[in-house]
Amino acid sequence: MTHSLRLSLLFLRIALGLSFCYLGWAALFDRTLGAALRAVSLGGLSAWLAQPAPFAAVPSAAFAWILLVAGACLVIGLFTRIASIVAMALILASVLPGINIASFNPAQLVNEEVVAFFALLVLVFGKAGQYAGLDAFLHFGTRHKK
Repeated sequence: MTHSLRLSLLFLRIALGLSFCYLGWAALFDRTLGAALRAVSLGGLSAWLAQPAPFAAVPSAAFAWILLVAGACLVIGLFTRIASIVAMALILASVLPGINIASFNPAQLVNEEVVAFFALLVLVFGKAGQYAGLDAFLHFGTRHKK
């Protein structure tokens, strides 16, 4: 992988990680900031986190903590693939209930959450944690050539 591609993945990983950390933090500790975020960035995900309980069995604070931890892992490059997949699952959980199949319009799929989903997909397949991240020091069952 070329240096410029690795650098691009690094910036993408850090930007997404900071966005998710900020969103999780706002949902947990600063409700006024969360309200302001709903109007600016990843508004659908932020509004979904502000609901009393997105799923009946799991409190919304659990989702906010998961988003905060996944974002922190993306920033430091630790368990990058797992953190990306978890963030993708949360995005899907927030976007899919809002899609009306009976009166489907492709414009329903044009939003920041879909862009973030595909950016996370790039991180999953791009080995983004290997460059300037802690994933470079973790070797889960991989053999190294001598």
